[in-house]
Amino acid sequence: MVRYSFRFKDWNDYDAADVAMVEVSPTVWQLVKRYNVGGYEHIRTITKPVLGTVGVKIGGSPVTPSSIDHQTGLVTFGAAPGSAPTATFQFDVPVRFDTDSLPVQANAWDQQIVSAIDLVEVLE
Repeated sequence: MVRYSFRFKDWNDYDAADVAMVEVSPTVWQLVKRYNVGGYEHIRTITKPVLGTVGVKIGGSPVTPSSIDHQTGLVTFGAAPGSAPTATFQFDVPVRFDTDSLPVQANAWDQQIVSAIDLVEVLE
């Protein structure tokens, strides 16, 4: 079964500041968000950075990478950076509807109410 997703801004968690990226290859790095809970670090792969919000630094100095893929969160450099790059960015979460039906209450011909819409994160 094919599961289609769409971008959703989770207003409770949508940005990251100066987060060290994860190396995929010497010239390709993945955007991530790091969470520390009870001394344990969880690394979340970011696949949907928001266009125009990604700022990259190497050694604390701003740089312009060769490319930023806004569908995968991969950042490519022309040459391997001398130290681990960091990034500041906003991101969306790929989600889908949790059900195939949507209960709608019609109050008038031009007014419909949906009490809740359940979404599920799609891990791509």
